[in-house]
Amino acid sequence: MNFHIYFKIILVYFLQLVELKIIEISGSNLLRKLQNDGKFLIIYVTNGCHECNLAYSKFVAASQPFDREEIRFGRIQHTGLAATLEIDTFPSLIYFKANSYQVNRAKIDITVDSIIQLISDVTKRDFIYMDKHYTVEINKANFDDTLDTPRQCKLLLLYTNENKDKVEWFDDLAELFKNDEKIMFARLDVHREGELKDRFKARAFPALYWYSDDEIPRKSMYGGRFDKIEIMAFITDKTGITRQQNGALPEGAGLLKEMDELIKANKNTIASGKKMKRIVQKAKEIMEYYDDKDMQEIAEYYVYLLEEVEYHEETSVIDDERYYLIRELVDPKGPRQRELLLKKQNVVRQFFDIMGDQLLKRNSKQSPIVKAKEPRPHKHHHEKIHRHEEL
Repeated sequence: MNFHIYFKIILVYFLQLVELKIIEISGSNLLRKLQNDGKFLIIYVTNGCHECNLAYSKFVAASQPFDREEIRFGRIQHTGLAATLEIDTFPSLIYFKANSYQVNRAKIDITVDSIIQLISDVTKRDFIYMDKHYTVEINKANFDDTLDTPRQCKLLLLYTNENKDKVEWFDDLAELFKNDEKIMFARLDVHREGELKDRFKARAFPALYWYSDDEIPRKSMYGGRFDKIEIMAFITDKTGITRQQNGALPEGAGLLKEMDELIKANKNTIASGKKMKRIVQKAKEIMEYYDDKDMQEIAEYYVYLLEEVEYHEETSVIDDERYYLIRELVDPKGPRQRELLLKKQNVVRQFFDIMGDQLLKRNSKQSPIVKAKEPRPHKHHHEKIHRHEEL
Protein backbone atom coordinates (compact mmCIF):
# COMPACT_ATOMS: atom_id res chain seq x y z
CA MET A 1 0.00 0.00 0.00
CA ASN A 2 1.22 3.51 -0.84
CA PHE A 3 2.73 5.04 2.31
CA HIS A 4 0.83 8.34 1.89
CA ILE A 5 -2.50 6.51 1.53
CA TYR A 6 -1.69 4.36 4.57
CA PHE A 7 -0.73 7.42 6.59
CA LYS A 8 -3.96 9.19 5.57
CA ILE A 9 -6.06 6.19 6.71
CA ILE A 10 -4.27 6.12 10.06
CA LEU A 11 -4.74 9.91 10.44
CA VAL A 12 -8.47 9.73 9.67
CA TYR A 13 -8.85 6.88 12.17
CA PHE A 14 -6.98 8.89 14.80
CA LEU A 15 -9.12 11.98 14.20
CA GLN A 16 -12.28 9.91 14.58
CA LEU A 17 -11.05 8.66 17.95
CA VAL A 18 -10.36 12.24 19.02
CA GLU A 19 -13.80 13.38 17.87
CA LEU A 20 -15.60 10.54 19.67
CA LYS A 21 -14.91 11.74 23.20
CA ILE A 22 -18.14 10.08 24.33
CA ILE A 23 -17.68 6.30 24.24
CA GLU A 24 -20.75 4.31 23.27
CA ILE A 25 -21.05 1.73 26.04
CA SER A 26 -22.44 -1.75 25.47
CA GLY A 27 -22.58 -4.76 27.75
CA SER A 28 -19.51 -6.24 26.08
CA ASN A 29 -17.25 -3.22 26.17
CA LEU A 30 -18.17 -1.89 29.62
CA LEU A 31 -16.31 -4.66 31.45
CA ARG A 32 -13.39 -4.37 29.02
CA LYS A 33 -13.17 -0.62 29.64
CA LEU A 34 -13.11 -1.14 33.38
CA GLN A 35 -10.51 -3.90 33.15
CA ASN A 36 -8.16 -2.16 30.72
CA ASP A 37 -8.46 1.51 31.52
CA GLY A 38 -8.43 1.83 35.28
CA LYS A 39 -9.71 5.39 34.73
CA PHE A 40 -12.59 7.30 36.28
CA LEU A 41 -15.57 6.63 34.01
CA ILE A 42 -18.79 8.65 34.02
CA ILE A 43 -21.68 7.45 31.88
CA TYR A 44 -24.82 9.18 30.59
CA VAL A 45 -27.72 6.71 30.53
CA THR A 46 -30.57 7.43 28.14
CA ASN A 47 -33.60 5.65 26.74
CA GLY A 48 -34.10 8.22 23.99
CA CYS A 49 -36.67 10.27 25.93
CA HIS A 50 -37.14 13.94 25.12
CA GLU A 51 -35.58 15.06 28.42
CA CYS A 52 -32.64 12.73 27.68
CA ASN A 53 -32.05 14.43 24.33
CA LEU A 54 -32.25 17.93 25.83
CA ALA A 55 -29.79 17.30 28.66
CA TYR A 56 -27.23 15.38 26.62
CA SER A 57 -25.61 18.53 25.23
CA LYS A 58 -24.69 19.55 28.81
CA PHE A 59 -22.90 16.22 29.25
CA VAL A 60 -21.03 16.65 25.97
CA ALA A 61 -19.98 20.22 26.81
CA ALA A 62 -18.78 19.12 30.26
CA SER A 63 -16.59 16.42 28.68
CA GLN A 64 -14.75 18.70 26.25
CA PRO A 65 -12.04 20.22 28.49
CA PHE A 66 -10.97 16.88 29.96
CA ASP A 67 -8.01 14.82 28.82
CA ARG A 68 -9.38 11.43 27.74
CA GLU A 69 -6.38 9.79 29.37
CA GLU A 70 -7.56 11.06 32.75
CA ILE A 71 -11.35 10.94 32.70
CA ARG A 72 -13.55 8.81 30.46
CA PHE A 73 -17.04 9.81 29.35
CA GLY A 74 -19.51 7.29 28.02
CA ARG A 75 -23.13 6.89 26.96
CA ILE A 76 -25.49 3.94 27.37
CA GLN A 77 -28.40 3.88 24.93
CA HIS A 78 -29.24 0.19 25.41
CA THR A 79 -32.21 -0.13 27.77
CA GLY A 80 -31.35 -3.78 28.45
CA LEU A 81 -27.95 -2.77 29.85
CA ALA A 82 -29.62 0.03 31.83
CA ALA A 83 -32.00 -2.53 33.36
CA THR A 84 -29.05 -4.79 34.22
CA LEU A 85 -27.52 -1.84 36.08
CA GLU A 86 -30.89 -1.31 37.83
CA ILE A 87 -31.47 2.09 36.25
CA ASP A 88 -35.11 2.95 35.67
CA THR A 89 -35.12 6.76 35.55
CA PHE A 90 -33.87 8.66 32.53
CA PRO A 91 -31.66 10.46 31.94
CA SER A 92 -29.32 9.24 34.66
CA LEU A 93 -25.65 9.56 35.41
CA ILE A 94 -23.57 6.71 36.80
CA TYR A 95 -19.85 6.53 37.43
CA PHE A 96 -17.10 4.07 38.22
CA LYS A 97 -14.15 5.15 40.32
CA ALA A 98 -10.70 4.35 38.97
CA ASN A 99 -9.89 0.62 39.25
CA SER A 100 -13.36 -0.15 40.62
CA TYR A 101 -16.31 -2.23 39.42
CA GLN A 102 -18.75 -0.58 41.85
CA VAL A 103 -21.63 1.20 40.08
CA ASN A 104 -22.37 4.58 41.63
CA ARG A 105 -25.46 6.66 40.93
CA ALA A 106 -24.86 10.41 40.54
CA LYS A 107 -28.00 12.16 41.76
CA ILE A 108 -27.14 15.62 40.52
CA ASP A 109 -28.50 18.19 38.13
CA ILE A 110 -27.20 17.44 34.65
CA THR A 111 -25.39 20.70 34.05
CA VAL A 112 -21.79 21.47 33.11
CA ASP A 113 -20.97 22.84 36.56
CA SER A 114 -22.59 19.96 38.46
CA ILE A 115 -20.86 17.28 36.38
CA ILE A 116 -17.43 18.86 36.80
CA GLN A 117 -18.05 19.34 40.53
CA LEU A 118 -19.01 15.67 40.85
CA ILE A 119 -15.80 14.57 39.13
CA SER A 120 -13.82 16.90 41.39
CA ASP A 121 -15.49 15.56 44.54
CA VAL A 122 -15.02 11.89 43.65
CA THR A 123 -11.48 12.09 42.25
CA LYS A 124 -10.35 14.56 44.96
CA ARG A 125 -8.97 16.86 42.29
CA ASP A 126 -9.50 20.58 41.97
CA PHE A 127 -10.77 21.76 38.58
CA ILE A 128 -11.48 25.34 39.66
CA TYR A 129 -9.11 26.71 37.02
CA MET A 130 -10.38 24.48 34.24
CA ASP A 131 -11.54 26.30 31.13
CA LYS A 132 -15.14 25.07 31.22
CA HIS A 133 -17.09 24.84 27.99
CA TYR A 134 -20.77 25.76 27.82
CA THR A 135 -20.98 25.26 24.06
CA VAL A 136 -20.83 21.97 22.16
CA GLU A 137 -17.99 21.71 19.62
CA ILE A 138 -19.49 20.39 16.38
CA ASN A 139 -17.59 17.97 14.17
CA LYS A 140 -18.37 15.40 11.51
CA ALA A 141 -18.97 12.69 14.11
CA ASN A 142 -21.64 14.54 16.09
CA PHE A 143 -23.10 16.99 13.54
CA ASP A 144 -26.38 15.22 12.82
CA ASP A 145 -26.83 13.79 16.31
CA THR A 146 -26.46 17.25 17.85
CA LEU A 147 -28.17 19.66 15.48
CA ASP A 148 -31.07 17.36 14.57
CA THR A 149 -32.22 17.05 18.19
CA PRO A 150 -35.98 17.67 18.00
CA ARG A 151 -37.86 20.26 20.08
CA GLN A 152 -34.77 22.10 21.22
CA CYS A 153 -33.66 25.53 20.02
CA LYS A 154 -30.02 25.90 19.02
CA LEU A 155 -27.71 28.80 18.33
CA LEU A 156 -24.71 27.79 16.22
CA LEU A 157 -21.55 29.86 15.74
CA LEU A 158 -19.51 29.32 12.57
CA TYR A 159 -15.97 30.61 13.02
CA THR A 160 -12.44 30.49 11.64
CA ASN A 161 -8.96 30.81 13.11
CA GLU A 162 -9.08 34.55 12.35
CA ASN A 163 -12.05 35.16 14.67
CA LYS A 164 -11.45 32.79 17.56
CA ASP A 165 -12.03 35.72 19.91
CA LYS A 166 -15.71 35.29 19.09
CA VAL A 167 -15.57 31.72 20.47
CA GLU A 168 -14.74 33.02 23.94
CA TRP A 169 -17.44 35.70 23.61
CA PHE A 170 -19.95 33.06 22.48
CA ASP A 171 -19.07 30.72 25.35
CA ASP A 172 -19.58 33.57 27.81
CA LEU A 173 -23.02 34.11 26.27
CA ALA A 174 -23.81 30.39 26.58
CA GLU A 175 -22.80 30.45 30.25
CA LEU A 176 -25.67 32.85 30.96
CA PHE A 177 -28.07 30.09 29.83
CA LYS A 178 -26.11 27.19 31.36
CA ASN A 179 -29.09 25.94 33.39
CA ASP A 180 -31.58 26.05 30.50
CA GLU A 181 -32.18 22.84 28.57
CA LYS A 182 -34.54 24.39 26.02
CA ILE A 183 -31.64 25.99 24.17
CA MET A 184 -28.28 24.57 23.10
CA PHE A 185 -25.24 26.62 22.12
CA ALA A 186 -22.90 25.01 19.59
CA ARG A 187 -19.84 26.08 17.59
CA LEU A 188 -18.25 24.88 14.36
CA ASP A 189 -14.72 25.58 13.15
CA VAL A 190 -15.31 25.82 9.39
CA HIS A 191 -11.57 25.61 8.61
CA ARG A 192 -11.08 22.36 10.49
CA GLU A 193 -14.44 20.93 9.38
CA GLY A 194 -14.32 21.98 5.73
CA GLU A 195 -16.87 19.40 4.56
CA LEU A 196 -19.47 20.73 6.99
CA LYS A 197 -18.95 24.30 5.84
CA ASP A 198 -20.75 23.50 2.57
CA ARG A 199 -23.96 22.78 4.46
CA PHE A 200 -24.32 26.50 5.14
CA LYS A 201 -24.76 29.48 2.84
CA ALA A 202 -22.57 31.75 4.94
CA ARG A 203 -19.25 32.69 3.33
CA ALA A 204 -18.27 35.48 5.72
CA PHE A 205 -17.34 34.57 9.27
CA PRO A 206 -18.15 34.63 12.10
CA ALA A 207 -21.78 33.79 11.38
CA LEU A 208 -24.68 32.68 13.56
CA TYR A 209 -27.42 30.23 12.67
CA TRP A 210 -30.66 29.68 14.58
CA TYR A 211 -32.34 26.26 14.74
CA SER A 212 -36.05 26.12 15.59
CA ASP A 213 -37.49 23.80 18.22
CA ASP A 214 -39.66 21.93 15.71
CA GLU A 215 -39.75 18.15 15.46
CA ILE A 216 -37.56 18.59 12.39
CA PRO A 217 -35.46 21.69 13.21
CA ARG A 218 -35.34 24.48 10.64
CA LYS A 219 -32.20 26.60 10.42
CA SER A 220 -31.91 30.25 9.42
CA MET A 221 -29.08 32.74 9.48
CA TYR A 222 -29.17 35.27 12.31
CA GLY A 223 -29.10 38.72 10.75
CA GLY A 224 -28.54 40.88 13.84
CA ARG A 225 -25.42 42.26 15.44
CA PHE A 226 -22.99 40.31 17.60
CA ASP A 227 -24.27 42.14 20.66
CA LYS A 228 -25.03 40.36 23.93
CA ILE A 229 -28.13 42.36 24.85
CA GLU A 230 -29.54 42.14 21.33
CA ILE A 231 -28.99 38.36 21.10
CA MET A 232 -30.42 37.79 24.60
CA ALA A 233 -33.56 39.67 23.54
CA PHE A 234 -33.68 37.54 20.37
CA ILE A 235 -33.46 34.35 22.46
CA THR A 236 -36.23 35.55 24.78
CA ASP A 237 -38.45 36.28 21.78
CA LYS A 238 -37.83 32.84 20.29
CA THR A 239 -37.90 30.69 23.43
CA GLY A 240 -39.55 32.64 26.24
CA ILE A 241 -36.37 32.19 28.32
CA THR A 242 -35.54 35.39 30.19
CA ARG A 243 -32.23 36.04 31.91
CA GLN A 244 -30.60 39.09 33.43
CA GLN A 245 -27.34 40.23 31.88
CA ASN A 246 -25.39 38.31 34.54
CA GLY A 247 -27.37 35.12 33.89
CA ALA A 248 -29.52 35.36 37.02
CA LEU A 249 -33.26 34.79 36.95
CA PRO A 250 -35.29 37.95 36.38
CA GLU A 251 -37.52 39.41 39.08
CA GLY A 252 -40.78 37.48 39.31
CA ALA A 253 -39.43 34.41 37.51
CA GLY A 254 -41.90 31.54 37.63
CA LEU A 255 -45.08 33.56 38.07
CA LEU A 256 -47.96 32.49 35.83
CA LYS A 257 -50.41 35.23 34.92
CA GLU A 258 -53.46 32.96 34.58
CA MET A 259 -52.86 31.36 37.97
CA ASP A 260 -52.33 34.73 39.65
CA GLU A 261 -55.58 36.03 38.17
CA LEU A 262 -57.42 32.96 39.50
CA ILE A 263 -56.08 33.65 43.01
CA LYS A 264 -57.00 37.35 42.84
CA ALA A 265 -60.54 36.56 41.69
CA ASN A 266 -61.07 34.07 44.54
CA LYS A 267 -58.89 35.41 47.34
CA ASN A 268 -61.73 35.62 49.89
CA THR A 269 -62.73 32.00 49.31
CA ILE A 270 -59.10 30.89 49.48
CA ALA A 271 -58.65 32.88 52.71
CA SER A 272 -61.52 30.96 54.31
CA GLY A 273 -60.07 27.61 53.32
CA LYS A 274 -63.59 26.42 52.53
CA LYS A 275 -65.33 25.46 49.28
CA MET A 276 -62.01 25.15 47.46
CA LYS A 277 -62.96 22.30 45.13
CA ARG A 278 -64.03 24.52 42.21
CA ILE A 279 -60.89 26.69 42.49
CA VAL A 280 -58.58 23.68 42.60
CA GLN A 281 -60.34 22.19 39.59
CA LYS A 282 -59.98 25.44 37.64
CA ALA A 283 -56.27 25.58 38.50
CA LYS A 284 -55.84 22.04 37.16
CA GLU A 285 -57.58 23.07 33.94
CA ILE A 286 -55.23 26.04 33.57
CA MET A 287 -52.27 23.72 34.21
CA GLU A 288 -53.24 21.72 31.13
CA TYR A 289 -52.76 24.80 28.93
CA TYR A 290 -48.99 24.75 29.39
CA ASP A 291 -46.95 22.49 27.13
CA ASP A 292 -43.60 23.83 28.35
CA LYS A 293 -42.08 21.46 30.94
CA ASP A 294 -40.79 24.22 33.24
CA MET A 295 -44.10 26.08 33.18
CA GLN A 296 -45.97 22.84 33.82
CA GLU A 297 -43.85 22.20 36.91
CA ILE A 298 -44.62 25.65 38.31
CA ALA A 299 -48.33 25.28 37.44
CA GLU A 300 -48.33 22.00 39.38
CA TYR A 301 -46.88 23.91 42.33
CA TYR A 302 -49.72 26.46 42.25
CA VAL A 303 -52.16 23.54 42.27
CA TYR A 304 -50.25 21.90 45.10
CA LEU A 305 -50.49 25.02 47.29
CA LEU A 306 -54.22 25.35 46.64
CA GLU A 307 -54.71 21.67 47.48
CA GLU A 308 -52.83 22.20 50.75
CA VAL A 309 -55.21 25.04 51.65
CA GLU A 310 -58.18 22.84 50.75
CA TYR A 311 -56.91 19.90 52.81
CA HIS A 312 -55.96 21.88 55.93
CA GLU A 313 -58.85 24.37 55.52
CA GLU A 314 -56.58 27.33 56.24
CA THR A 315 -54.01 29.42 54.42
CA SER A 316 -51.30 29.38 57.08
CA VAL A 317 -49.90 26.26 55.38
CA ILE A 318 -48.55 28.60 52.69
CA ASP A 319 -46.59 30.41 55.38
CA ASP A 320 -45.23 27.03 56.48
CA GLU A 321 -44.17 26.43 52.87
CA ARG A 322 -42.40 29.79 52.84
CA TYR A 323 -40.19 28.70 55.75
CA TYR A 324 -39.60 25.33 54.11
CA LEU A 325 -38.27 27.01 50.96
CA ILE A 326 -35.98 29.26 53.01
CA ARG A 327 -34.47 26.18 54.67
CA GLU A 328 -34.02 24.37 51.38
CA LEU A 329 -32.27 27.35 49.80
CA VAL A 330 -29.59 27.24 52.49
CA ASP A 331 -28.22 24.08 50.85
CA PRO A 332 -29.67 23.75 47.33
CA LYS A 333 -29.20 20.39 45.65
CA GLY A 334 -27.86 21.80 42.38
CA PRO A 335 -28.11 24.89 40.15
CA ARG A 336 -31.33 23.86 38.40
CA GLN A 337 -32.93 22.87 41.71
CA ARG A 338 -31.86 26.19 43.23
CA GLU A 339 -33.54 28.09 40.41
CA LEU A 340 -36.68 25.97 40.78
CA LEU A 341 -36.76 26.79 44.51
CA LEU A 342 -36.38 30.50 43.72
CA LYS A 343 -39.29 30.35 41.28
CA LYS A 344 -41.44 28.60 43.88
CA GLN A 345 -40.41 31.21 46.43
CA ASN A 346 -41.72 33.87 44.02
CA VAL A 347 -45.04 31.99 43.77
CA VAL A 348 -45.39 31.92 47.57
CA ARG A 349 -44.55 35.63 47.75
CA GLN A 350 -47.21 36.27 45.13
CA PHE A 351 -49.78 34.60 47.38
CA PHE A 352 -48.73 37.00 50.15
CA ASP A 353 -48.86 40.03 47.84
CA ILE A 354 -52.36 39.13 46.63
CA MET A 355 -53.89 38.03 49.93
CA GLY A 356 -51.98 40.09 52.47
CA ASP A 357 -52.72 39.45 56.16
CA GLN A 358 -55.52 37.03 55.29
CA LEU A 359 -52.87 34.46 54.46
CA LEU A 360 -51.62 34.29 58.04
CA LYS A 361 -54.97 33.94 59.79
CA ARG A 362 -55.54 30.50 61.23
CA ASN A 363 -59.02 29.14 61.88
CA SER A 364 -59.74 30.52 65.37
CA LYS A 365 -63.03 28.67 65.88
CA GLN A 366 -61.20 25.45 66.72
CA SER A 367 -58.10 24.77 68.72
CA PRO A 368 -55.12 23.46 66.76
CA ILE A 369 -55.52 20.11 68.57
CA VAL A 370 -59.19 19.68 67.66
CA LYS A 371 -58.76 20.52 64.00
CA ALA A 372 -55.45 18.73 63.53
CA LYS A 373 -55.40 16.27 60.62
CA GLU A 374 -53.02 13.59 59.52
CA PRO A 375 -50.71 15.47 57.17
CA ARG A 376 -50.88 14.66 53.50
CA PRO A 377 -47.79 13.06 52.01
CA HIS A 378 -45.80 16.29 51.82
CA LYS A 379 -43.89 16.25 48.55
CA HIS A 380 -43.20 19.98 48.52
CA HIS A 381 -42.59 19.39 44.82
CA HIS A 382 -38.91 19.05 45.76
CA GLU A 383 -38.62 15.27 45.71
CA LYS A 384 -35.66 15.41 43.30
CA ILE A 385 -33.01 15.06 46.00
CA HIS A 386 -29.68 15.12 44.20
CA ARG A 387 -26.67 13.57 45.89
CA HIS A 388 -24.06 11.26 44.40
CA GLU A 389 -24.30 7.96 46.22
CA GLU A 390 -23.68 4.27 45.71
CA LEU A 391 -26.51 2.12 44.41
